[in-house]
Amino acid sequence: MIVAGEADVTLPLQGVRDIYDRVPGRAKELVVLRGVDHIHFVDDAAGQHERVRAMDFPPELAYLKEEMRPFSELRNEQETHEIVKRLTAAHFDAAFKGAIAVRANSSESR
Repeated sequence: MIVAGEADVTLPLQGVRDIYDRVPGRAKELVVLRGVDHIHFVDDAAGQHERVRAMDFPPELAYLKEEMRPFSELRNEQETHEIVKRLTAAHFDAAFKGAIAVRANSSESR
């Protein structure tokens, strides 16, 4: 499972889709969260996000500062973390149940 932010200017969605396309196998998921930036996935996302926006960047990365929206315009940090926790738990639950089913089918065929 890959979880991406729709408002991520550091790793734009097309880049995430390219990575997703290269992930082997058919049992894969791409979840795109609206109003979420790259930094939403760290502790103190709001503070870290604003620190990055305040940084001076070299010319080739100046677009980051120009394109990053203020955190106040993005999804709430706590809500994002709750969504990611639930998605992760559901993903692991499904994977675990799938592994149990595969194991059960393997032992039945012996």
